[in-house]
Amino acid sequence: MVKHSKPRKKVKQAKPRKKVKQAKPSQALVISEVSLTQRQTSIITAPTPPEFVKERQIRGGGKAKYVEVGYIVAKLNEAFGPLNWNWEIVERGYEGRKVDSKAEGEVWVRGRLTIKDHKNGYEVNKEAFGQHPVYPGVPYGDALKAAGSDALKKAASSGLGIALDVYWKTLDEEPKKLDNKGVKIGMPAAEMYQRAKQMIGECQDPTTLGEWRGRINASKHYGPKPKADLIKLIDGKIEKKTN
Repeated sequence: MVKHSKPRKKVKQAKPRKKVKQAKPSQALVISEVSLTQRQTSIITAPTPPEFVKERQIRGGGKAKYVEVGYIVAKLNEAFGPLNWNWEIVERGYEGRKVDSKAEGEVWVRGRLTIKDHKNGYEVNKEAFGQHPVYPGVPYGDALKAAGSDALKKAASSGLGIALDVYWKTLDEEPKKLDNKGVKIGMPAAEMYQRAKQMIGECQDPTTLGEWRGRINASKHYGPKPKADLIKLIDGKIEKKTN
């Protein structure tokens, strides 16, 4: 007698799982408040010890107080740590204008001080200009280094408040220098040029740009080349805006 095998039961196939759509990363701009710790604030706002405050003679017979760049670097290291801040020169130039009888010209730099918070993933930038005369027999690199130190001190004091008690009185005062004709101007020609260039770049109004063009063209504080460069920059922006 032949035994017939029972038919096998059909095994139900598992239904394929539905693919779960991955959420796309948000493209929204998230703005969060950044603040210093109490410890950092106390270090930055602490009065500058008298032994670190120096004085130097300035043109006109007066005196100006200042701190050396080493003090600024030490305070930055103390407040943030040497690996959490950076200083870089982002732009530099040379002006043939003689700031005194011995100088051949003047170098200027625009520097950027960056404070980095690696833990929270953000950074803060502070920028400032610096300048220094170029003297015969002195290496050009030394003049650039001095201009960079000048810019760093300005960025740290006006941007963060380091040694602010020393520079407080000078923050609202524009330096009085003489141009080639002995005429007093509100600020160094190099800094005036860079500020005008920045303002032109940020301005979006053709009417305002046209007014600035007239003022710059009539100004005696710009040399022929800086004046031509600024006017060319203005004309280019006006053309883009009106077309």
